[in-house]
Amino acid sequence: MSEHNRGTGLKHNDREALRQEAETRREAAEHLREEASRQQAMAEAGRAAGEDERQLREQGRQAREDVRELAEDARAAAEETRAAAVEVRAVREEVRQAREEGRRLAEEIRRLAEEIRADVEKLRAEAEAERAAADEQRGIPEEMRRTMQEGSPRKMDGD
Repeated sequence: MSEHNRGTGLKHNDREALRQEAETRREAAEHLREEASRQQAMAEAGRAAGEDERQLREQGRQAREDVRELAEDARAAAEETRAAAVEVRAVREEVRQAREEGRRLAEEIRRLAEEIRADVEKLRAEAEAERAAADEQRGIPEEMRRTMQEGSPRKMDGD
């Protein structure tokens, strides 16, 4: 009766086999729990990665939109710069033309001033010649005429 367990009617080997089977089932159940926990963690990591990927796609879309807006702003600024450059060139050309016209007018004024000076000298010479001729006709000697021109009445009196 040593092989039989008196209360259960099982042999010692049967009990050991059941114990080992129960231990194997516990280990398998523990392994399944660990596997389920690992799969749950992987699923959670997958969901988190999916959310991260969605956020990154949204950030990428927003970044592309920002870049498009910046590019449009840059194009508008470039167009404004081109328009301003055209205006600056036009103003510079106007200034150049005004300077050129100023130089031409200054040269014309110089030329006219020279002509006027020459005419004045000519008229002075003519007036002097006419005065001298008139004085000679009246009988005033040249020396007295010069003294009169200098405006000294004493010299005329003989002082």
